[in-house]
Amino acid sequence: LTLSLVLLLSLFTSIWAAIYSASRLVAPLGELVQGTKAVAEGNFRTQIPQSGDDELGFVVDSFNNMTRQLQSAHNETRSSQLQLETQRTYLEAVLSRLSSGVITLSSDRQLVTSNEAAEQILEVNLQTEVNQPLSLIAKTNPRIKPLTDCLSEKLNSQLSDWHQQVELVDTSNRQVLMCRGATLLANEKSDHVIVFDDVTTLIQAQRDAAWSEVARRLAHEIKNPLTPIQLSAERLRHKYMGAMPENEAPLFDRLTRNIVQQVESMKQMVNEFSDYAKSPQPQAQSVDLNSLVSDIAELYRPNHLIAVKLEQELDLVIADPNGLRQVLHNLIKNAIEASETTKSAIEINTDINTNLSPPTAVLRISDNGVGIPENVAAQLFEPYVTTKTKGTGLGLAIVKRIIEEHGGTVRIENNRDLGATATVQLPFQPPTSAGKNVVQRQII
Repeated sequence: LTLSLVLLLSLFTSIWAAIYSASRLVAPLGELVQGTKAVAEGNFRTQIPQSGDDELGFVVDSFNNMTRQLQSAHNETRSSQLQLETQRTYLEAVLSRLSSGVITLSSDRQLVTSNEAAEQILEVNLQTEVNQPLSLIAKTNPRIKPLTDCLSEKLNSQLSDWHQQVELVDTSNRQVLMCRGATLLANEKSDHVIVFDDVTTLIQAQRDAAWSEVARRLAHEIKNPLTPIQLSAERLRHKYMGAMPENEAPLFDRLTRNIVQQVESMKQMVNEFSDYAKSPQPQAQSVDLNSLVSDIAELYRPNHLIAVKLEQELDLVIADPNGLRQVLHNLIKNAIEASETTKSAIEINTDINTNLSPPTAVLRISDNGVGIPENVAAQLFEPYVTTKTKGTGLGLAIVKRIIEEHGGTVRIENNRDLGATATVQLPFQPPTSAGKNVVQRQII
Protein backbone atom coordinates (compact mmCIF):
# COMPACT_ATOMS: atom_id res chain seq x y z
CA LEU A 1 0.00 0.00 0.00
CA THR A 2 2.83 2.31 0.90
CA LEU A 3 4.67 1.51 -2.30
CA SER A 4 1.48 2.07 -4.29
CA LEU A 5 0.92 5.48 -2.69
CA VAL A 6 4.52 6.46 -3.32
CA LEU A 7 4.18 5.37 -6.97
CA LEU A 8 0.97 7.33 -7.50
CA LEU A 9 2.41 10.40 -5.81
CA SER A 10 5.54 10.18 -7.98
CA LEU A 11 3.40 9.79 -11.11
CA PHE A 12 1.23 12.82 -10.34
CA THR A 13 4.32 14.86 -9.49
CA SER A 14 5.91 13.95 -12.83
CA ILE A 15 2.76 14.81 -14.74
CA TRP A 16 2.42 18.17 -12.96
CA ALA A 17 6.09 18.96 -13.58
CA ALA A 18 5.69 18.10 -17.26
CA ILE A 19 2.59 20.27 -17.59
CA TYR A 20 4.25 23.19 -15.78
CA SER A 21 7.39 22.95 -17.90
CA ALA A 22 5.34 22.75 -21.11
CA SER A 23 3.23 25.76 -20.12
CA ARG A 24 6.35 27.85 -19.39
CA LEU A 25 7.80 26.81 -22.72
CA VAL A 26 4.64 27.40 -24.78
CA ALA A 27 3.46 30.68 -23.12
CA PRO A 28 6.09 32.91 -24.82
CA LEU A 29 5.31 31.27 -28.15
CA GLY A 30 1.61 32.07 -27.64
CA GLU A 31 2.42 35.67 -26.77
CA LEU A 32 4.66 35.84 -29.85
CA VAL A 33 1.78 34.58 -32.01
CA GLN A 34 -0.61 37.15 -30.49
CA GLY A 35 1.97 39.91 -30.96
CA THR A 36 2.47 38.94 -34.61
CA LYS A 37 -1.28 39.15 -35.19
CA ALA A 38 -1.38 42.57 -33.51
CA VAL A 39 1.46 43.84 -35.72
CA ALA A 40 -0.32 42.47 -38.81
CA GLU A 41 -3.38 44.51 -37.79
CA GLY A 42 -1.27 47.68 -37.54
CA ASN A 43 -0.61 47.85 -33.78
CA PHE A 44 3.13 48.58 -33.81
CA ARG A 45 3.21 49.35 -30.08
CA THR A 46 2.99 45.64 -29.17
CA GLN A 47 5.69 44.44 -26.72
CA ILE A 48 6.18 40.88 -25.38
CA PRO A 49 7.45 40.31 -21.75
CA GLN A 50 11.00 39.02 -21.39
CA SER A 51 11.27 35.21 -21.04
CA GLY A 52 14.94 34.64 -20.17
CA ASP A 53 18.33 34.46 -21.83
CA ASP A 54 17.82 31.36 -23.92
CA GLU A 55 17.06 31.15 -27.63
CA LEU A 56 13.38 31.90 -27.05
CA GLY A 57 14.31 35.00 -25.06
CA PHE A 58 16.49 36.15 -28.00
CA VAL A 59 13.51 35.75 -30.36
CA VAL A 60 11.33 37.80 -27.99
CA ASP A 61 13.96 40.56 -27.79
CA SER A 62 14.25 40.65 -31.57
CA PHE A 63 10.47 40.89 -31.91
CA ASN A 64 10.32 43.80 -29.45
CA ASN A 65 13.12 45.63 -31.31
CA MET A 66 11.31 45.08 -34.59
CA THR A 67 8.02 46.54 -33.29
CA ARG A 68 9.86 49.58 -31.85
CA GLN A 69 11.49 50.24 -35.23
CA LEU A 70 8.17 49.76 -37.03
CA GLN A 71 6.50 52.21 -34.64
CA SER A 72 9.25 54.78 -35.23
CA ALA A 73 8.99 54.37 -39.01
CA HIS A 74 5.20 54.64 -38.78
CA ASN A 75 5.46 57.87 -36.77
CA GLU A 76 7.87 59.36 -39.32
CA THR A 77 5.63 58.33 -42.20
CA ARG A 78 2.62 59.83 -40.47
CA SER A 79 4.52 63.06 -39.82
CA SER A 80 5.57 63.21 -43.48
CA GLN A 81 1.99 62.64 -44.59
CA LEU A 82 0.77 65.44 -42.34
CA GLN A 83 3.41 67.78 -43.72
CA LEU A 84 2.51 66.74 -47.26
CA GLU A 85 -1.20 67.35 -46.61
CA THR A 86 -0.40 70.73 -45.05
CA GLN A 87 1.71 71.73 -48.05
CA ARG A 88 -0.96 70.48 -50.45
CA THR A 89 -3.68 72.43 -48.64
CA TYR A 90 -1.50 75.53 -48.66
CA LEU A 91 -0.74 75.12 -52.36
CA GLU A 92 -4.40 74.61 -53.22
CA ALA A 93 -5.34 77.72 -51.20
CA VAL A 94 -2.70 79.78 -53.02
CA LEU A 95 -3.67 78.50 -56.48
CA SER A 96 -7.37 79.04 -55.86
CA ARG A 97 -6.74 82.69 -55.00
CA LEU A 98 -4.27 83.48 -57.75
CA SER A 99 -5.44 85.84 -60.48
CA SER A 100 -3.15 83.97 -62.88
CA GLY A 101 -4.30 80.79 -64.54
CA VAL A 102 -2.23 77.69 -63.72
CA ILE A 103 -2.43 74.29 -65.43
CA THR A 104 -0.16 71.25 -65.26
CA LEU A 105 0.35 68.73 -68.04
CA SER A 106 1.72 65.22 -67.79
CA SER A 107 4.64 63.96 -69.86
CA ASP A 108 2.18 62.58 -72.43
CA ARG A 109 0.45 66.00 -72.84
CA GLN A 110 -2.62 65.26 -70.74
CA LEU A 111 -4.25 67.81 -68.44
CA VAL A 112 -3.53 66.99 -64.79
CA THR A 113 -4.69 69.97 -62.71
CA SER A 114 -5.98 73.51 -63.16
CA ASN A 115 -7.06 76.33 -60.88
CA GLU A 116 -10.23 78.39 -60.88
CA ALA A 117 -8.57 81.41 -62.50
CA ALA A 118 -7.58 79.28 -65.51
CA GLU A 119 -11.22 78.31 -66.06
CA GLN A 120 -12.37 81.93 -65.75
CA ILE A 121 -9.73 83.26 -68.15
CA LEU A 122 -10.24 80.55 -70.77
CA GLU A 123 -14.03 80.32 -70.17
CA VAL A 124 -13.73 76.52 -70.19
CA ASN A 125 -14.73 73.98 -67.54
CA LEU A 126 -11.32 72.34 -67.22
CA GLN A 127 -12.44 70.01 -64.44
CA THR A 128 -14.26 67.95 -67.03
CA GLU A 129 -11.14 67.86 -69.22
CA VAL A 130 -8.81 66.29 -66.63
CA ASN A 131 -6.72 63.41 -68.07
CA GLN A 132 -7.68 64.50 -71.57
CA PRO A 133 -4.93 65.20 -74.18
CA LEU A 134 -4.42 68.73 -75.52
CA SER A 135 -5.58 67.74 -79.00
CA LEU A 136 -8.96 66.55 -77.72
CA ILE A 137 -9.41 69.63 -75.51
CA ALA A 138 -8.78 71.84 -78.54
CA LYS A 139 -11.42 69.96 -80.57
CA THR A 140 -14.11 70.40 -77.91
CA ASN A 141 -13.11 74.04 -77.26
CA PRO A 142 -12.02 75.61 -80.59
CA ARG A 143 -11.57 79.04 -79.03
CA ILE A 144 -8.46 77.97 -77.08
CA LYS A 145 -6.85 76.19 -80.03
CA PRO A 146 -4.16 78.90 -80.42
CA LEU A 147 -3.16 78.24 -76.79
CA THR A 148 -3.02 74.46 -77.20
CA ASP A 149 -1.05 74.86 -80.44
CA CYS A 150 1.44 77.10 -78.63
CA LEU A 151 1.79 74.61 -75.79
CA SER A 152 2.35 71.72 -78.20
CA GLU A 153 5.01 73.70 -80.05
CA LYS A 154 6.85 74.66 -76.87
CA LEU A 155 6.68 71.16 -75.41
CA ASN A 156 8.01 69.69 -78.66
CA SER A 157 10.96 72.07 -78.50
CA GLN A 158 11.80 70.60 -75.05
CA LEU A 159 12.55 74.01 -73.54
CA SER A 160 12.80 73.91 -69.77
CA ASP A 161 11.66 77.53 -69.42
CA TRP A 162 9.78 79.67 -71.95
CA HIS A 163 7.29 82.52 -72.32
CA GLN A 164 5.12 83.70 -75.21
CA GLN A 165 2.12 85.91 -75.95
CA VAL A 166 -0.98 84.16 -77.31
CA GLU A 167 -4.12 85.72 -78.81
CA LEU A 168 -7.53 84.06 -78.54
CA VAL A 169 -9.97 85.54 -81.05
CA ASP A 170 -13.61 84.74 -81.70
CA THR A 171 -16.41 86.56 -83.45
CA SER A 172 -16.94 89.17 -80.72
CA ASN A 173 -13.92 89.12 -78.47
CA ARG A 174 -10.14 89.33 -78.60
CA GLN A 175 -8.14 88.09 -75.63
CA VAL A 176 -4.39 88.36 -75.14
CA LEU A 177 -2.62 85.91 -72.80
CA MET A 178 0.94 86.13 -71.54
CA CYS A 179 2.07 82.52 -71.01
CA ARG A 180 5.07 81.15 -69.14
CA GLY A 181 6.02 77.48 -68.86
CA ALA A 182 8.50 75.29 -67.02
CA THR A 183 9.36 71.59 -66.93
CA LEU A 184 9.18 69.61 -63.68
CA LEU A 185 11.37 66.51 -63.48
CA ALA A 186 10.16 63.81 -61.05
CA ASN A 187 10.63 60.02 -61.13
CA GLU A 188 12.20 60.25 -64.60
CA LYS A 189 9.00 61.86 -65.91
CA SER A 190 8.81 65.42 -67.22
CA ASP A 191 5.60 67.14 -66.18
CA HIS A 192 4.94 70.71 -67.26
CA VAL A 193 3.42 73.68 -65.44
CA ILE A 194 2.01 76.61 -67.43
CA VAL A 195 1.08 79.98 -65.92
CA PHE A 196 -0.82 82.58 -67.96
CA ASP A 197 -2.34 86.01 -67.35
CA ASP A 198 -5.04 87.89 -69.22
CA VAL A 199 -3.28 91.11 -70.26
CA THR A 200 -6.00 92.25 -72.67
CA THR A 201 -7.06 95.20 -70.52
CA LEU A 202 -3.48 96.29 -69.89
CA ILE A 203 -2.53 96.16 -73.57
CA GLN A 204 -5.75 97.94 -74.53
CA ALA A 205 -5.07 100.66 -71.96
CA GLN A 206 -1.53 101.15 -73.24
CA ARG A 207 -2.80 101.23 -76.82
CA ASP A 208 -5.52 103.76 -75.94
CA ALA A 209 -2.95 105.96 -74.21
CA ALA A 210 -0.70 105.82 -77.26
CA TRP A 211 -3.57 106.62 -79.63
CA SER A 212 -4.65 109.49 -77.40
CA GLU A 213 -1.18 110.99 -77.63
CA VAL A 214 -1.17 110.56 -81.42
CA ALA A 215 -4.63 112.15 -81.69
CA ARG A 216 -3.61 115.06 -79.47
CA ARG A 217 -0.52 115.81 -81.55
CA LEU A 218 -2.38 115.47 -84.85
CA ALA A 219 -5.12 117.80 -83.67
CA HIS A 220 -2.54 120.34 -82.54
CA GLU A 221 -0.47 120.20 -85.73
CA ILE A 222 -3.37 120.14 -88.20
CA LYS A 223 -5.74 122.64 -86.59
CA ASN A 224 -3.43 125.65 -86.76
CA PRO A 225 -3.16 125.97 -90.58
CA LEU A 226 -6.81 125.13 -91.30
CA THR A 227 -8.29 128.50 -90.37
CA PRO A 228 -5.85 130.56 -92.51
CA ILE A 229 -6.51 128.23 -95.46
CA GLN A 230 -10.27 128.65 -95.13
CA LEU A 231 -10.06 132.42 -94.68
CA SER A 232 -7.75 132.75 -97.67
CA ALA A 233 -10.10 130.72 -99.89
CA GLU A 234 -13.12 132.73 -98.75
CA ARG A 235 -11.25 136.01 -99.33
CA LEU A 236 -10.18 134.96 -102.83
CA ARG A 237 -13.76 133.99 -103.58
CA HIS A 238 -15.11 137.28 -102.27
CA LYS A 239 -12.52 139.45 -104.05
CA TYR A 240 -12.19 137.84 -107.44
CA MET A 241 -15.52 136.09 -107.98
CA GLY A 242 -17.21 139.15 -109.48
CA ALA A 243 -14.23 140.12 -111.62
CA MET A 244 -13.74 136.71 -113.24
CA PRO A 245 -14.75 136.19 -116.92
CA GLU A 246 -17.97 134.28 -117.33
CA ASN A 247 -16.23 131.25 -118.83
CA GLU A 248 -13.82 130.98 -115.85
CA ALA A 249 -16.16 131.94 -113.01
CA PRO A 250 -17.84 128.48 -112.60
CA LEU A 251 -14.47 126.73 -112.32
CA PHE A 252 -13.19 129.29 -109.84
CA ASP A 253 -16.41 128.99 -107.84
CA ARG A 254 -16.23 125.21 -107.78
CA LEU A 255 -12.56 125.11 -106.74
CA THR A 256 -12.87 127.65 -103.92
CA ARG A 257 -16.06 125.99 -102.68
CA ASN A 258 -14.26 122.62 -102.59
CA ILE A 259 -11.40 124.15 -100.59
CA VAL A 260 -13.82 125.55 -98.01
CA GLN A 261 -15.79 122.30 -97.77
CA GLN A 262 -12.67 120.15 -97.39
CA VAL A 263 -11.34 122.47 -94.71
CA GLU A 264 -14.65 122.13 -92.83
CA SER A 265 -14.35 118.34 -93.09
CA MET A 266 -10.82 118.47 -91.77
CA LYS A 267 -11.97 120.69 -88.90
CA GLN A 268 -14.60 118.15 -88.00
CA MET A 269 -11.97 115.40 -88.09
CA VAL A 270 -9.65 117.47 -85.89
CA ASN A 271 -12.48 117.99 -83.40
CA GLU A 272 -12.95 114.22 -83.23
CA PHE A 273 -9.24 113.83 -82.61
CA SER A 274 -9.49 116.35 -79.80
CA ASP A 275 -12.51 114.64 -78.26
CA TYR A 276 -10.68 111.32 -78.22
CA ALA A 277 -7.43 112.77 -76.88
CA LYS A 278 -8.91 114.63 -73.94
CA SER A 279 -10.24 112.59 -71.05
CA PRO A 280 -12.17 114.82 -68.62
CA GLN A 281 -13.44 113.28 -65.41
CA PRO A 282 -17.19 112.52 -65.55
CA GLN A 283 -19.35 114.99 -63.64
CA ALA A 284 -21.60 112.43 -61.99
CA GLN A 285 -25.18 113.39 -61.13
CA SER A 286 -28.63 111.85 -61.14
CA VAL A 287 -29.78 111.33 -64.73
CA ASP A 288 -33.19 110.19 -65.99
CA LEU A 289 -32.00 107.80 -68.70
CA ASN A 290 -35.49 107.38 -70.20
CA SER A 291 -35.93 111.14 -70.64
CA LEU A 292 -32.45 111.52 -72.10
CA VAL A 293 -33.11 108.74 -74.63
CA SER A 294 -36.48 110.24 -75.60
CA ASP A 295 -35.03 113.74 -76.07
CA ILE A 296 -32.16 112.58 -78.28
CA ALA A 297 -34.39 110.23 -80.31
CA GLU A 298 -36.70 113.17 -81.11
CA LEU A 299 -33.77 115.00 -82.70
CA TYR A 300 -33.46 112.26 -85.35
CA ARG A 301 -37.15 111.41 -85.83
CA PRO A 302 -38.02 114.05 -88.44
CA ASN A 303 -35.75 112.36 -91.00
CA HIS A 304 -35.44 108.78 -89.72
CA LEU A 305 -37.62 105.93 -88.46
CA ILE A 306 -36.94 105.32 -84.76
CA ALA A 307 -38.93 103.05 -82.45
CA VAL A 308 -38.42 103.68 -78.72
CA LYS A 309 -39.49 101.32 -75.92
CA LEU A 310 -38.70 102.44 -72.37
CA GLU A 311 -38.77 100.53 -69.08
CA GLN A 312 -40.96 102.72 -66.87
CA GLU A 313 -39.58 101.23 -63.63
CA LEU A 314 -36.02 102.24 -64.52
CA ASP A 315 -34.57 104.35 -61.71
CA LEU A 316 -32.25 107.29 -62.08
CA VAL A 317 -28.65 106.46 -62.96
CA ILE A 318 -25.61 108.28 -61.59
CA ALA A 319 -23.72 109.48 -64.66
CA ASP A 320 -22.39 112.46 -66.61
CA PRO A 321 -25.28 113.62 -68.84
CA ASN A 322 -22.93 115.17 -71.43
CA GLY A 323 -21.00 111.92 -71.72
CA LEU A 324 -24.22 109.90 -72.11
CA ARG A 325 -25.44 112.31 -74.79
CA GLN A 326 -22.25 111.75 -76.75
CA VAL A 327 -22.64 107.98 -76.38
CA LEU A 328 -26.25 108.08 -77.57
CA HIS A 329 -25.46 110.34 -80.55
CA ASN A 330 -22.62 108.10 -81.72
CA LEU A 331 -24.57 104.85 -81.37
CA ILE A 332 -27.74 106.23 -82.97
CA LYS A 333 -25.77 107.69 -85.89
CA ASN A 334 -24.06 104.35 -86.44
CA ALA A 335 -27.42 102.54 -86.38
CA ILE A 336 -28.96 105.04 -88.82
CA GLU A 337 -26.03 104.77 -91.23
CA ALA A 338 -26.15 100.96 -91.03
CA SER A 339 -29.90 100.98 -91.87
CA GLU A 340 -29.65 103.34 -94.85
CA THR A 341 -29.56 100.46 -97.34
CA THR A 342 -32.67 98.76 -95.90
CA LYS A 343 -34.57 101.99 -95.05
CA SER A 344 -35.87 100.23 -91.93
CA ALA A 345 -36.46 101.60 -88.44
CA ILE A 346 -33.90 101.40 -85.69
CA GLU A 347 -35.04 100.30 -82.24
CA ILE A 348 -34.03 101.88 -78.94
CA ASN A 349 -35.10 100.37 -75.62
CA THR A 350 -34.14 100.54 -71.98
CA ASP A 351 -34.34 97.75 -69.43
CA ILE A 352 -33.09 96.56 -66.04
CA ASN A 353 -30.72 93.60 -65.73
CA THR A 354 -31.69 91.93 -62.45
CA ASN A 355 -29.35 88.98 -63.03
CA LEU A 356 -26.41 91.06 -61.79
CA SER A 357 -25.85 92.13 -58.20
CA PRO A 358 -26.45 95.00 -57.91
CA PRO A 359 -28.81 95.35 -60.91
CA THR A 360 -27.76 97.55 -63.83
CA ALA A 361 -29.54 99.82 -66.29
CA VAL A 362 -29.48 98.47 -69.85
CA LEU A 363 -29.66 100.47 -73.08
CA ARG A 364 -30.02 98.67 -76.43
CA ILE A 365 -29.86 100.24 -79.90
CA SER A 366 -30.62 97.84 -82.77
CA ASP A 367 -30.48 98.30 -86.52
CA ASN A 368 -31.42 96.15 -89.51
CA GLY A 369 -28.32 96.76 -91.58
CA VAL A 370 -25.73 94.35 -92.94
CA GLY A 371 -24.19 93.61 -89.55
CA ILE A 372 -20.55 93.61 -88.46
CA PRO A 373 -17.95 91.85 -90.62
CA GLU A 374 -16.14 89.07 -88.79
CA ASN A 375 -12.71 90.48 -89.61
CA VAL A 376 -13.34 93.67 -87.56
CA ALA A 377 -15.68 92.37 -84.87
CA ALA A 378 -12.89 91.77 -82.34
CA GLN A 379 -11.27 95.21 -82.94
CA LEU A 380 -14.50 97.20 -83.25
CA PHE A 381 -13.78 99.49 -80.28
CA GLU A 382 -10.17 100.17 -81.20
CA PRO A 383 -9.28 103.63 -82.57
CA TYR A 384 -9.32 104.11 -86.34
CA VAL A 385 -11.06 100.79 -86.98
CA THR A 386 -14.16 101.35 -89.10
CA THR A 387 -16.23 99.73 -91.84
CA LYS A 388 -17.39 103.08 -93.29
CA THR A 389 -15.98 104.67 -96.41
CA LYS A 390 -15.97 107.98 -94.55
CA GLY A 391 -15.08 108.53 -90.91
CA THR A 392 -12.13 108.35 -88.56
CA GLY A 393 -13.12 105.25 -86.60
CA LEU A 394 -12.99 107.16 -83.31
CA GLY A 395 -16.71 107.14 -82.47
CA LEU A 396 -16.92 103.69 -80.86
CA ALA A 397 -13.55 104.14 -79.17
CA ILE A 398 -14.91 107.30 -77.50
CA VAL A 399 -18.11 105.45 -76.56
CA LYS A 400 -16.15 102.65 -74.93
CA ARG A 401 -13.96 105.06 -72.98
CA ILE A 402 -16.95 107.05 -71.67
CA ILE A 403 -18.90 103.95 -70.61
CA GLU A 404 -15.88 102.44 -68.85
CA GLU A 405 -15.29 105.72 -67.01
CA HIS A 406 -18.84 105.31 -65.69
CA GLY A 407 -18.06 101.79 -64.50
CA GLY A 408 -20.23 100.20 -67.19
CA THR A 409 -19.78 97.93 -70.20
CA VAL A 410 -20.60 98.18 -73.90
CA ARG A 411 -20.68 95.52 -76.61
CA ILE A 412 -21.94 95.27 -80.17
CA GLU A 413 -23.11 91.94 -81.58
CA ASN A 414 -24.78 90.83 -84.78
CA ASN A 415 -28.45 89.93 -84.57
CA ARG A 416 -29.59 86.43 -85.48
CA ASP A 417 -31.50 87.55 -88.55
CA LEU A 418 -30.30 90.98 -89.68
CA GLY A 419 -28.31 93.93 -88.40
CA ALA A 420 -26.52 94.46 -85.10
CA THR A 421 -27.32 95.54 -81.54
CA ALA A 422 -25.28 97.80 -79.28
CA THR A 423 -25.82 97.00 -75.58
CA VAL A 424 -24.76 99.40 -72.85
CA GLN A 425 -24.96 98.50 -69.15
CA LEU A 426 -24.63 101.21 -66.52
CA PRO A 427 -24.58 100.80 -62.74
CA PHE A 428 -27.11 102.68 -60.66
CA GLN A 429 -24.30 103.78 -58.33
CA PRO A 430 -21.24 105.84 -59.34
CA PRO A 431 -18.00 103.88 -59.85
CA THR A 432 -15.44 103.93 -57.06
CA SER A 433 -12.29 105.97 -57.42
CA ALA A 434 -10.38 102.72 -57.94
CA GLY A 435 -12.76 101.81 -60.75
CA LYS A 436 -12.32 105.20 -62.42
CA ASN A 437 -8.55 105.02 -62.33
CA VAL A 438 -8.15 101.36 -63.25
CA VAL A 439 -6.76 102.21 -66.68
CA GLN A 440 -4.31 104.73 -65.30
CA ARG A 441 -3.10 102.26 -62.66
CA GLN A 442 -2.61 99.52 -65.25
CA ILE A 443 -0.61 101.84 -67.50
CA ILE A 444 1.67 102.72 -64.59
